[in-house]
Amino acid sequence: MSINQKLSNDLLDIQQIAIKVADEVFNQLEVGMTEIDAVNLLKESGKNRGISHYFHYPFAWFGDRTMFKNFSQPLPILSKSTWKKIQLPKSLKELPHFGQEFMPSNIKLENNMPVILDLAPVKNDVFADIGHSKFFGDSDEHKNMMAFLDKLKMQIPDIIRTEKKINRIYSHIDRLIADNDYINCHGLYPLGVLGHKVGKYPKLKLPIRKFSLMGFAPEAFIFLLAQNLTAPFYYSKKTPFLTADINQEISDGYWAIEPHIGFDNMGAKFEEILIINGNTIEWLSQ
Repeated sequence: MSINQKLSNDLLDIQQIAIKVADEVFNQLEVGMTEIDAVNLLKESGKNRGISHYFHYPFAWFGDRTMFKNFSQPLPILSKSTWKKIQLPKSLKELPHFGQEFMPSNIKLENNMPVILDLAPVKNDVFADIGHSKFFGDSDEHKNMMAFLDKLKMQIPDIIRTEKKINRIYSHIDRLIADNDYINCHGLYPLGVLGHKVGKYPKLKLPIRKFSLMGFAPEAFIFLLAQNLTAPFYYSKKTPFLTADINQEISDGYWAIEPHIGFDNMGAKFEEILIINGNTIEWLSQ
């Protein structure tokens, strides 16, 4: 892959905007605010920075919801084993599935609660996706979790360079999480993704543009389907997903990597863009 410097610059710009939005909103949070309030603040802050479209609209999770406590993977009836029995094109079977549990709720923020803010804004026809973890108060355990994630972030380029295959990358990171007595929370995301591709945002000049399904814009589906138009993408070498069961080498491109860990009743994550270009693997923001 030849690096497109303009695309890299645009992605860095929108990633930095998303992080500033998340930081600004965290500083505005007050006891008694709900996750819905936080999401509305994220949208308002984004709008003030020129953001009008999203790959997925903002999410906010408070307290034990930051580790998806008692959540289940969205629509488990649509698992791969079930889908294989249904005679549909595989590319249609592997669309993301969504669950109401992940939607912002009326849970109220209290002192000494973990918070995760997650948003995927669009600017200059590209989109980034970031996850931001903070603690509303003070917690040594949360600091330890973030220190682990910082260390993991430094290790991920070497893990990908060494393991190469998507399922081996996933397993290696999973082992590191378990070895440090944390649990894997990203396994509860739609398709159990640890990461996914980002980049150019499809233009859709239709009334449906303002429609969203469980927080995801219609362009999100178009982007994922367009990753490989010649083969069912989930099973192709160009799959846009980093999941536990894909036995393919990870492809070049821009990837939003999002390890999400849990401990006791607390969750923490980071999500940033990683550039993969052969053996040159580096974070977009160094």
